[in-house]
Amino acid sequence: MGAGTWPTHVKGTMEYIAKYVADGSTGEFEFTAIPQTYRSLRIVMSQGKRVGSGTNVGIWFNGDSTSGNYGYASMYGSGTNSNYTYSRNSGTISMGDCPTGNAADSQMWICDIANYSNASAGTMCQVWQGANQQGGNNTGLMGFGYSVASAITTIEINSNGYNPGLLYNYDTPTVFTLFGIGSV
Repeated sequence: MGAGTWPTHVKGTMEYIAKYVADGSTGEFEFTAIPQTYRSLRIVMSQGKRVGSGTNVGIWFNGDSTSGNYGYASMYGSGTNSNYTYSRNSGTISMGDCPTGNAADSQMWICDIANYSNASAGTMCQVWQGANQQGGNNTGLMGFGYSVASAITTIEINSNGYNPGLLYNYDTPTVFTLFGIGSV
């Protein structure tokens, strides 16, 4: 994808800000110096794969992995199984597991981050996720709240979500793309 704008289901258009294309050399990266000119942000991960194993893909705002600053509720379905989890005391936004191994395995998710530029309030995001892993499929819907009143200027994505700094490298053809939506 190149620069430009695309229509979206929310008021306004999506404008490309930045992207990260994985090459197997890192499992952690940041979108930095995020412009404060949009109403919302969207991160899209497509064709998600990892070189090694790990637990979850995690996101932190402004380098903050403090337990209790994030709360969430998630619903997942896989075949005939489903589950619901929640916590008001999390230190990350967990995006679910990212597959490794089989050539046909991959994950995609879309993360919408609302009200990110308002420094006087926290923010929230919602995530739609789907994966094909070892021949099985799963889907999920998650909602997260970030309780710190600050504008979001940096978003860190780490492939071992609960443990910042433990790297399980993203492999090709994984792409993370950041978009801005609407005007403030």
